[in-house]
Amino acid sequence: MEPLLAPYHLPFEAFRALVADRGILITDLLALDGYLLQNGIDSSLSIDTMNVWISHEEDAVDPFVSFLMEYDYVCQSTHLYFRDPAWEQIETPFYKRIMMAHPSGMIIMIDYVEPERGNLLPLLLSYLPLSMTSWWDSRDDRFEAYGQESVLSKHVCVYGTGVMEDVSHLDQYEHHHQEILRYLVFCGWEIREAPCLPIQHTDRRAVLDEMDPFDGLTAFDLMAYEEVGCRDHLRASVWNILLQVRDTFHAYDRRVLHQMMREKEIVARGERFFTTPHHQSVEESTMRYLRSSDYSIVELIHAYDATLDGTQHITSVYDVNLYTVEQWQRGEPDRIYPAPLRENVEGEPAGEPAAQMVGGGDVVDAPVDEPVDEPVDEPVEPYVADVAADVAADGAAVEEAAELDGVLGGALSADRRHEELMGVYRSAQEELERDRVLMAELTEELFEGLLRREE
Repeated sequence: MEPLLAPYHLPFEAFRALVADRGILITDLLALDGYLLQNGIDSSLSIDTMNVWISHEEDAVDPFVSFLMEYDYVCQSTHLYFRDPAWEQIETPFYKRIMMAHPSGMIIMIDYVEPERGNLLPLLLSYLPLSMTSWWDSRDDRFEAYGQESVLSKHVCVYGTGVMEDVSHLDQYEHHHQEILRYLVFCGWEIREAPCLPIQHTDRRAVLDEMDPFDGLTAFDLMAYEEVGCRDHLRASVWNILLQVRDTFHAYDRRVLHQMMREKEIVARGERFFTTPHHQSVEESTMRYLRSSDYSIVELIHAYDATLDGTQHITSVYDVNLYTVEQWQRGEPDRIYPAPLRENVEGEPAGEPAAQMVGGGDVVDAPVDEPVDEPVDEPVEPYVADVAADVAADGAAVEEAAELDGVLGGALSADRRHEELMGVYRSAQEELERDRVLMAELTEELFEGLLRREE
């Protein structure tokens, strides 16, 4: 940091001590320059501005500003975000920005965050989920970057945007992301699709380069409405995933599958289930790994059929096995999510009256029905791409289900089916808020890792 700080006319050791003691975050282009220089790559993106994040109570005296004033910095402007109508639609962690200027022309922008917002680093990575987002670790005097491989190859991606047809179109990003992206593109950087991040370790799928562990097996791609090779599908993108039910494979972009399943949620006595387009329901823990790059094959094994929460609708519930490609080849799942016990989710709790809605919406107690013989578990066959068979099999169920079920059941024409499914595919672009939940989890794990390294 010392060479980068010299043009700002500030003493390095005093500056470093103050930043470390106060938990101040030095970020943005100055930190990006520092990370590149630290790795032997010449860079001069920051020019004359340093961006600083400070957790500080409003109206309290800021020792950092007092320090800057000792070295001839003056406050050139103050901006209160909550009084700016232009920021009403933007969720910003700041409440105030101060611009401090030096007679030499160097500028230090200070963004203030209320202490109750928590640690600054997770806030930074949530507010600027760009691979180039960088910061200075003042205790070790080292620079860090969110997407290290991306930064070193001078390309940038934005995490949590969902599916985009062309990631280079700037107007589809949030405004405060557009400004950074536009400047980086001007400086010769390339915008690329965000990688699929792991929770623990990415399945590298290296075996696919050497052989076909699927021995020519194909999967049905619901979005393209065609059969594709399992191996080819996984090699095409880390976002691609295979859903296996018995000997049948379905090919998906994991972002699209995740979105479609979230739209079909069932809550049964406190347990949350999410349902695939083929009417298989799994418990919620599966969803977290469905979006990450840790696993490439999700195997569904029928556990039971049940009527959940006292409804008459029969739901097929499945156990879940998660595999990397090599683990699937060996038949050894790395992670198993068994379905909840049937008695814990089916119908109403024993001995309690079933709640029914009447008239204007009041809840009354209805008598519990007499016990009946339990039906024999018969697995519901997974959906396969046979239009005629689907029409015959679904019948009245298509009428009851949502429009997407009607499409999958074959009630609409093949052309309309494709059109509707592509509409669902494009709707995945709108899941930014859901993505941020996962990003927050990954960010927190990254932050905890950094804390452990400091300790």
